[in-house]
Amino acid sequence: MGEAKVRLIIDSAPRDGSNLGKLIELHRMVVEQTMRLNINEYVRITWELDGAESREAPPGEATGWLRNQGGAGDLQRNQSNPMSALSGRQRQIADMLCAHYSIKRISSELFVSVNTVKKHIQNMKRALKVESSGADFIYLLNRLMQGGTLTETELTPNE
Repeated sequence: MGEAKVRLIIDSAPRDGSNLGKLIELHRMVVEQTMRLNINEYVRITWELDGAESREAPPGEATGWLRNQGGAGDLQRNQSNPMSALSGRQRQIADMLCAHYSIKRISSELFVSVNTVKKHIQNMKRALKVESSGADFIYLLNRLMQGGTLTETELTPNE
């Protein structure tokens, strides 16, 4: 007997930034529940944002990371914040990932190749000691950027 596939599609056309914020929160909730139920290895969550050029918050302000920290160049490295292990470019990419930018769009906006962005992401995972990937990685990255900490089970995917 073959595998069954189930698709959950949420399609919306938010008219303003407040509704977009609600959809982003819904996405975070789905990712969080997927991790809580330990089904994150079997579930692929994809976020597609068409017309992202009209976003009100530019990269670096969507999650508040660069705004709260005084910008990527002014960031002081300290041991209490795991994000301090990342370079300025890695923090910029992290912010864009958390703002639901695709790897292709990040490469276009930063004028680097897609492979360069992927390599930065690999280096970010190594620096943060995180093995999760995809939506799980972005969820954990967002938590770290908001000043949260990660448990040992969140650092390594379920076996």
